[in-house]
Amino acid sequence: MTTPSTNLTASQVGVLSVFDKPQLALIKRTVAKDCNDFEFDLFITVAAKLNLNPLKKQIYAFVFNKDKPAKRNMVMVTAISGLRTIAERTGNYRPDDALPVYEYDEKLKNVETNPAGLVSCTAKVWKFSHGQWFSVPHQVFWDAYAPLEEDGEWKDEGEKWDDGNPKKTFVKNGKMRLDSGKPRWRTDPRGMLAKCAEAGALRKTWPDEMAQLYEESELDRGNLVELSPSEYAEQQAVADRLEKISGGKDSILFEFPPDSLSPISTGQIYDRALAYFKTQENSPDAVEYWRDRNRHGLQEFWARAPGDALALKKDMEKMIAKGRELKK
Repeated sequence: MTTPSTNLTASQVGVLSVFDKPQLALIKRTVAKDCNDFEFDLFITVAAKLNLNPLKKQIYAFVFNKDKPAKRNMVMVTAISGLRTIAERTGNYRPDDALPVYEYDEKLKNVETNPAGLVSCTAKVWKFSHGQWFSVPHQVFWDAYAPLEEDGEWKDEGEKWDDGNPKKTFVKNGKMRLDSGKPRWRTDPRGMLAKCAEAGALRKTWPDEMAQLYEESELDRGNLVELSPSEYAEQQAVADRLEKISGGKDSILFEFPPDSLSPISTGQIYDRALAYFKTQENSPDAVEYWRDRNRHGLQEFWARAPGDALALKKDMEKMIAKGRELKK
């Protein structure tokens, strides 16, 4: 390693104690080649603080909307190996000795959107605390993480560009498919969902060490890439405020019209939802809208009370199907 100069700032000394100058230059040319100077400084400072090495592919810097200054957003993403490394350094971690547990539904199996017919995946990690080992499970759902895009076809406009090639327009057809730019979700759907589940378990077990660190597969849905940095900061501020008023560990935030978002006890969610569904028996669109508005709450409900959540999912599907039949 290069010995830091005595006239460097404290932050620069910290960075150079982890990465020497040739390594920094190599990271700039490869792993973080899309970063501007400010983004690169931030990325390297965070990597050094976490003691993760970009050259070992433990942490990445992704820059979205590079050509749109107002929407430009640099997102730091950790590989699953990086999260495991952080957990290992705590001294009270061990990986699970069992394989992830998957839930399947043959009705959901579709070569374009769900090749394996996956519903969910549950992964566990182990933490030593108070003299014994505790398992910490985390469940994630295919619908929440699989990156989907609208399908379509390129149609010839009947004109040609100056280079002689025909002008073509991509026309969407309303059908969904897995994002063609993320082929691993098609070739290894179980592995990708398992990484999301394990990353969630690791964050749940060591929140101080891994707050706001996400495995890259968790962001493949792309729900952050359209936000500008200021919008992302405000989104996190809102999340922090909601966490403070969420009503305790036994409550989850849900929205039941005409009321606004409010904490509901996990023991009351199923009954409250059924009561609301009965008021919307002839309106499947309203039930679907409620489901979409409460997507994050429903995911947390799955994690805390999977039996009640499964029953609620089936009741929702029945209500929507019944409403569709009445509309025919």
